[in-house]
Amino acid sequence: MEHVWTGSPESVWEQVSDFAQIDKGDFDAYYAERPIAYALKIADLWEFKRPVSLKILRTRLNNFVVPQSWRYTRLEEYEWFTRIRTGEHNENLSEIKSHSKTKTAVSRQG
Repeated sequence: MEHVWTGSPESVWEQVSDFAQIDKGDFDAYYAERPIAYALKIADLWEFKRPVSLKILRTRLNNFVVPQSWRYTRLEEYEWFTRIRTGEHNENLSEIKSHSKTKTAVSRQG
């Protein structure tokens, strides 16, 4: 995480509206009747050209759990994703077929 904004929904929206990946209507609906809002800026987002299937992730990374919002990666996950990103892996990632169209994004702090 590069930055976390917190405050009233109006205050947070004023600070992030220029680059938020949500429109004002959805933002307002999400924070309706809530006194505090949060916005997160991810410093280093990775989007793989070819998504890695959940089956492969669970096979290669012990106890891999898909985050429901975001989470920090464990060291072994970060290292494996880095090898895929840089092309330094020697695994056939298409050996296990998946019908998932979900994109994989990873953020690692420090």
